[in-house]
Amino acid sequence: MLGLILILSLINSIGGQFFSTALGVAGEWAAAIGSLIWFVAWNALWNCALIMMYHDLRVAQEGVDTQQVAAIFD
Repeated sequence: MLGLILILSLINSIGGQFFSTALGVAGEWAAAIGSLIWFVAWNALWNCALIMMYHDLRVAQEGVDTQQVAAIFD
């Protein structure tokens, strides 16, 4: 988990620097819009990773997969 968090942090810093540098040349508004787009994309990726880690930890701890839980509603 620590490795995944470190990799995601590295992706965030590289991506943020890329967008600020690439769109900073086009102007202040372009840099702001690029930063907003990166922020939205980054938050989606980060939250998906957190959900995946929670799911994997829960399966490892309890031994119950989501397929077994969903079978109750069939």
